[in-house]
This record gives sequence, structure tokens and C-alpha cells, in this order.
Amino acid sequence: MKEEKKKKKTSPSPKVISLADEITAAPSSLSQNIELLISKLKSLSPPEQEEFFLELIKKDLPELALLFKNIWGKDANIDLALINSLGFWSSPQAVELLQDFASQVQDKKWIKAMRRSLFRLKSKGWPVAEITDQEPAIFSPPKLEPAQGYVSACDSEGARLILINQPQIPKGTIICQVFFSDEEGILDFSIRELAKKFTAEYLNIFKKNIPSLVEVDPRYCLGLIAESVEAGQKQGKNPPADLAQWLPFFGSPPPLPLQPIIYQFLSREEVNSRPELLDRSPLLFERPPFQDWFLEKEELQKYYDLYKEASSSRLVLSPQQKESRLQDIYALAAQELFGPDKRFLYRRRLEEMAYVLFKQGQEYEARICLASALSLEKESGLLSPHTFLCTLIQRSLERLWAIEKEEKEEKKESNLIIDLPRE
Repeated sequence: MKEEKKKKKTSPSPKVISLADEITAAPSSLSQNIELLISKLKSLSPPEQEEFFLELIKKDLPELALLFKNIWGKDANIDLALINSLGFWSSPQAVELLQDFASQVQDKKWIKAMRRSLFRLKSKGWPVAEITDQEPAIFSPPKLEPAQGYVSACDSEGARLILINQPQIPKGTIICQVFFSDEEGILDFSIRELAKKFTAEYLNIFKKNIPSLVEVDPRYCLGLIAESVEAGQKQGKNPPADLAQWLPFFGSPPPLPLQPIIYQFLSREEVNSRPELLDRSPLLFERPPFQDWFLEKEELQKYYDLYKEASSSRLVLSPQQKESRLQDIYALAAQELFGPDKRFLYRRRLEEMAYVLFKQGQEYEARICLASALSLEKESGLLSPHTFLCTLIQRSLERLWAIEKEEKEEKKESNLIIDLPRE
């Protein structure tokens, strides 16, 4: 009689243990940011993904079934690893999950894996209903393609563009175009109905003219619109009447206050644990569209007068003394101009900009941007200069100084022009 070869058991990899421990230590952190968890799971090999699920099953975490249900359907390899692992979870919830998942798929490979896991559970004494093969219907109605959402970066006044492309059955598409401001509300709104063959060309025109346009969950677009409508109403401005008529067509927005989408991709805790990121925020102003972020002269006038006085002072000051005086002016302006409401406004802008940078592949800059945003929500930020705000103020004052010097030069040159007498 031949000896049956037993599968050699191996310990989970350090990456698996680390991720499982992260879930165990803070169940609500990664389980609420499913996209972040999925991205971490994708970095594991298929065997490691199974090891991860088995580790969670061993820990018998509360609401484990809900976590598995939220993970399901995001990635094919992860789904298969989950199916294989559920057979080792001795719980009626595992049976329920497998039978629920089976009703959603027709792939024979997956059905076979589900039957194998259910057989394991059945052999442990759990009642299991057979999975029946689902024959495809002779006539399948056309499926509605998923909607697409796009959002641009914020300009220096918090204005940006949203596009939602909603395909139709049997053909064609409807595009919702919203230009809005986080302070003024909805600035412009339009609806276009296009044939499907023209949709890609129409969207490409926007992508070419607005390089910062990135894809985003269309439901999040609706949340941004709802947030903007609320901001406009606080200013006494009502949104366009046809906006309220059309928006339900694109779905229901998430509840306000809106949870910034960047936290589905970057961890608040990880960014907060790296204080050096905030010190590097001046780097952002080397990237578009931060290059065009400036404060208006009207709100800076008091500090501009102080800046001019310090820059052109007749007192003999060392470069260090002069720089220290200027830094005091920037810090004073940041403290007086950026009260709680304005700090919240800029925090939201920076959270949105962090997402745009992340989607553009600038992950390091996205983390710097998010660090600046998170620093604005801390009360302690009022007691120490905020690097991003001080840099914004410095650039704005230097720009005003350069414009004034240029205007003086132009005026000086115009005074040198002598009109010759005509014959």
C-alpha cells in the first residue's frame, strides 16, 4: 500500500502575518477602506492570499462574514483565494457565503472550487444545499454598461469640473457636465445626449484640454455635486432647476458629510506617522495646478504692506534677520487669514488634490498633499506655522511684488517716450 503524500504545511509569510495583524489591531480601519485592503491583497501571491484569509479565520474576528462579503467581487484572484479558504471556516456563515457567491457566477472553475469548499464543510457536519448549474438563458437582455465618472483638479479658487458618462439601453449615452466651486456652489451645468460612437471622442477632447482630469467613482461625483449645492445654499444661491430634475437619473449620492475618496487608497494613520511629509509641501508648488495657486491681493493687502516694508527696509539687516522677519509675516498671515472655516475649506481642497495626484501616478506627492490636509484639521496647527500655508502666502506676496515692480518699469519706460511734432 503506497503511502499517501501529505501536503507539507508551511508558516504564513511575514507579509501575510503583518497584514492579518493590521486587520486584527484595527478592524474598522482597513475593513472600511476596502480599496486600500484590496490593493494590499493584490501585492500578495495567490497562495499568500489564501494564507491571509486562513489567518483571519483562525483569529475568529467579529463581523468576518461582512468583511469577506465586502471583499468579494473586487478581484478574480482574490475571489478564488477566498472561495478556497471558506471551506476551512467551520461556521454556518461560510456555507451561507459560498451559496450566495455561487448564485452570482457561472464560471465552471469557480463553481467547482465552491463545491469543493462546501464538501469540506458538509464533511464537518454542516447542512449544505447542492449548487445547481445555472444554464444561461436563451435570450439575454442587453446589459447596461457601467457609468464613468471624471473629476478635474481644483484651481486656486476651488473650482473644478465633473463629468458623468451614463450609457443607455439600447444605445447612446448621456453626459452630465458640472462646473462648480467649493465656495460658490454650482457655476454651470449641462446635459448632452450622444451616440455611443462619438462618446469616446467627446471625452478625449476634455482629457486633452484638461490634463488633470482623472477617473473617479461616478457616485462620488454625485457626492461632490451634493456638497457643492450645500455650499452654494449657504451663500444664498440655489442650484439650476434642471440639475435637480436630472441628478436622480444618475443615481443617489452618498450621505453628507462626504468621506474623501483618497482614504480608500492612502491610510490616514500611515501619512500621520510621517511628519517629514509636511515639511516637503513646498514641493507641491512645482507641480501643476499648484503652480497657479495664489491668494488674492485684497485679502493680502495688510501683509503685503508689511512684506514691502521688510523687503525694502533701509535698516541694515543681515540676510538671516531679513528672512526671519519675512517668515514672521508669513506665519502671521497664515494665523489671521486661515480661521477654522477656511482651514476646513483648504483641507478639503488638499484631500481632493491628493486623489488627483494619486490617480496621475504621483503617489509621493499625493502623500505630501494629504499630510498638509491632515495637518489643517489639528488645532495645534494654529500654534505653529503651517508649511503649506506659509509657502502659499510667500508665493502670493512675491508675485504681487513682482507685478508691482513690472508695472513701475512699464510706467517708467512710457514716461521716456517723447512725442515728436508732426510736420
